[in-house]
Amino acid sequence: MPFLAPFRGTHRRRLRLVLKVALAVLALVLLKLLVHALGFERIGLNPLFSALVAATVFLQGFLLNGVLSDFKESEKLPAQLASVLENLALEIAAVPQHNPRAEVSAEVAAVLRLAYGVHTWLLGGWPPPG
Repeated sequence: MPFLAPFRGTHRRRLRLVLKVALAVLALVLLKLLVHALGFERIGLNPLFSALVAATVFLQGFLLNGVLSDFKESEKLPAQLASVLENLALEIAAVPQHNPRAEVSAEVAAVLRLAYGVHTWLLGGWPPPG
């Protein structure tokens, strides 16, 4: 698309997406007009139809509101993961106090590797190199 040449990177992708959506909407409008002109409509425009559209928009608003609150809750996940892994390592390290013959160094190392893997994954570096 040569008319996209002045735009770069993200702007070009966004503009391309907007153009695709606009073309899809235009195609649907033309299809609706064709169906109306040929008399193949099964649901005519009436107050019930507009109420159905309004109710759908209303419900989608509720759904999007729930998604946004879940998104805000997801910001807490890294701290919660870190505290759970730290508590797990502390519990494993306390096992030798109850059973002096217990060898827990491999388990503590496994928790450390898991914590490193989660940290790497959260920073977008998964799978780890090597």
